[in-house]
Amino acid sequence: MDSIPTQLTEASTLTAAAETQNTEPTASQATEAPTTEPKSAEAPSAPEVTEAPTTAPEASEAPKSSAAASAGETNAPKTAKNYLRISAFSYTGLIKQLEYEGFTTEEATYGADHCGADWKEQALQCAKSYLSITNFSREGLMDQLIFEGFTEEEASYAADHCGSKEDSQALGTAKQYLKVMAFSRDGLVSQLEYDGYSTEDAEYAADNSGADWFEQAQKAAKQYLSIMSFSRDDLINQLVFDGFTYNQAEYGAEQNGL
Repeated sequence: MDSIPTQLTEASTLTAAAETQNTEPTASQATEAPTTEPKSAEAPSAPEVTEAPTTAPEASEAPKSSAAASAGETNAPKTAKNYLRISAFSYTGLIKQLEYEGFTTEEATYGADHCGADWKEQALQCAKSYLSITNFSREGLMDQLIFEGFTEEEASYAADHCGSKEDSQALGTAKQYLKVMAFSRDGLVSQLEYDGYSTEDAEYAADNSGADWFEQAQKAAKQYLSIMSFSRDDLINQLVFDGFTYNQAEYGAEQNGL
């Protein structure tokens, strides 16, 4: 654009020179002077300026990613619903699953937000699923649900509405423990309390587990002797430390040859 003032200045200079010489410009001269102006007029129409947008086709590819995102957002809720038909998920758990399937975090979040899930009901379904496999105290069940990504409110709702009875769950847990190792009554109660059961429910479970505590002492003694050597007195003391009565501990030692 700087060439425009220069050309106009040259035209003015020629005109001024003609006037100082008192020479009337001829018709042809008058028409020739403006002939330099079309050159100056050509500058604004510089095609180079309009060529810049011609690189836009590359930029126009950006909407493709938008289209792809739209496709992802369309498919994410469908995939989410498919998962919810076969299993219960927390909100965050479902997002992680969708991300694992290749959706972006944004698409997975959109899917979880638009799948129509009631997260409290999902927590309840998950709780029932767990209880069909093993026993839980209310506290233990809530901890498991929170670990799965449910909020404390959702986990509490599930624990309150799953139909679980604490004493029954405690009894089931006690029986499971007794299948894999020996316990004294006090030891079993302590273990159940550690799992989140109340003292009342833990004692109920121990008292109704059907365990023979003398037999449990014998099993416990045998387990100890399979690991290391004990004198009679040391073995009895160990069993008493584990919660067996002295008579039970003595019986356990005697039944193992000590």
